[in-house]
Amino acid sequence: MASYHVFRPRSWNMSLRERIEAALAEYRAETGTTPEGLVVHPREVEAARRIVSDLGLNIEVKAVGGCLVPEVWLMIDRTPVRKEAA
Repeated sequence: MASYHVFRPRSWNMSLRERIEAALAEYRAETGTTPEGLVVHPREVEAARRIVSDLGLNIEVKAVGGCLVPEVWLMIDRTPVRKEAA
């Protein structure tokens, strides 16, 4: 099951592009990486795919009805780290 970092903008006046860019910047500042995927509300998914492509990113963009219109969810990589045998 995937986990997500939920970006909630401080202003409802931000465009989808501004929200995606701010969400990515916040995620990168916290993790030092780019997320594997991005989730937006279904009515924004096609525009979000174009924006992600314009930004030169190769990440999955999905629609989830539970994602509120101003939110952008970023997939958190939860790949288990295998410990080497001592």
